[in-house]
Amino acid sequence: MDSKQDLTEKGASSFDQRLEKLLMRKRMVRFEFWQALLLIVICIPLINLYALLAIKGAEKNATPIERLSYNAAHALETAKDMAADAINRYNPRLARGQRFKGEAGWTLPPGSAPAGMAVVLSRYDGDEKRGVVEFVDLDSGKTIHSWRPNVEAINALSKAPEEVLHLKRDYGLRRYIETHPYALEDGSLVYHGMGSPLVKIDACSRVIWTLDGDFHHSIERDASGDFWTVETLHPPSIPLVDEDFDDDAVAEISPDGRLLFRKSAAQMLIDAGLQHVIYSHDTYDPDPIHLNDVQPVLSDSPYWKKDDLLLSFRNASMIALYRPSTDKIIWSRQGPWLMQHDVDIVSDHEIAVYNNNAAATPKGGKIIGSNNIVIYDFETDKTREPFAEGFEKLQIRTETNGLFRFLPDGSVMVEEHDYGRLLAMTPEGDVRWSFINRAPKDGRVYHLGWSSVIFADEASAMKAALAAAKCGG
Repeated sequence: MDSKQDLTEKGASSFDQRLEKLLMRKRMVRFEFWQALLLIVICIPLINLYALLAIKGAEKNATPIERLSYNAAHALETAKDMAADAINRYNPRLARGQRFKGEAGWTLPPGSAPAGMAVVLSRYDGDEKRGVVEFVDLDSGKTIHSWRPNVEAINALSKAPEEVLHLKRDYGLRRYIETHPYALEDGSLVYHGMGSPLVKIDACSRVIWTLDGDFHHSIERDASGDFWTVETLHPPSIPLVDEDFDDDAVAEISPDGRLLFRKSAAQMLIDAGLQHVIYSHDTYDPDPIHLNDVQPVLSDSPYWKKDDLLLSFRNASMIALYRPSTDKIIWSRQGPWLMQHDVDIVSDHEIAVYNNNAAATPKGGKIIGSNNIVIYDFETDKTREPFAEGFEKLQIRTETNGLFRFLPDGSVMVEEHDYGRLLAMTPEGDVRWSFINRAPKDGRVYHLGWSSVIFADEASAMKAALAAAKCGG
């Protein structure tokens, strides 16, 4: 009897112990859940406060704590991006898509280019992990000269504050590409890094001058030898906008690097009664025009005067004719081009526009079919697209950038920036010659940087200057 009672008591005791452990576990779970809930309740406002401080830390009048929060948040974001980039082998100059399988470098059959012509090829070298500029003789297909400027030393010459231009972070050697280098007959180049100071180097890549400013997109030369380009003003100069507004201006630069003239393109539009282009949006738009080409007019015609400027406003899908001598826009047209780049004069009554044909969609930019070139006739107020068949056949579809140049043999040179392809083609889409910017060792295709074709007379003078340059090996 006692034995049975002992077993019963032991069983009850064991049951009590298990029950007590179960109840204790439930209490612990409840307690831990309560702790977690309390932690969440406390952390949410702290995270919000931190985020608010980090956001306000970017402002000029931020307190030391706000600046500290901003710098910490930015450091964490940078570390995350660097880790992701390393894992994915990402490079900011990597082509948008790895097309053209099996193609690399130059395809240049003998006699495929007009005699004596050359290309100043600006590209990102995926093996060297830097931008380079090369002078390529299209008669022989050989690269007879290259420029490799010291990017860090050039950036160190800038006095621009970091909140305007963070050159060390955004324009270091790994990110920099010498954009639209304008080649002169003595072998020197004028270029920028697409949002950085303007630079002139000699044939040996030594700095001749630099000009501080947020310069970007095209660099062209007028009849008197001055350079015209785009500069974003900091702070913006027009009313009713915030400091993040991209106030793009036309800028005239002397051959020795002095700023001669500057005018806000947004102010031009406002003065011309076209303020709706700037302000007429459902929500505030900090980049409503996006000036990407300033093309000086070199001679008079019935429709323009020497020293006028043709302007391309990408985000407004607008081409305008601006007269600096009277400070007036005298003509403008929106469409049929969409998000265009590069406008050139092709006769005394026609202009040609590189039509990216890009639409802004909920999923980002999308090309409608392909890019093309639209020629607008001032005499008839009509347009035509002589290379449409060729663009469609070759699927030329860069969303950003893009440029062209008509060649003496009836073909056109096109740079498909986003996909690292340069080519000359007929209206029907037959390729005369091409270059695919694939890195031989890395194996991937990288961006181009607004290359230029050099015709025979100028190319001959440049060859002589480059051959005579003594660059010390």
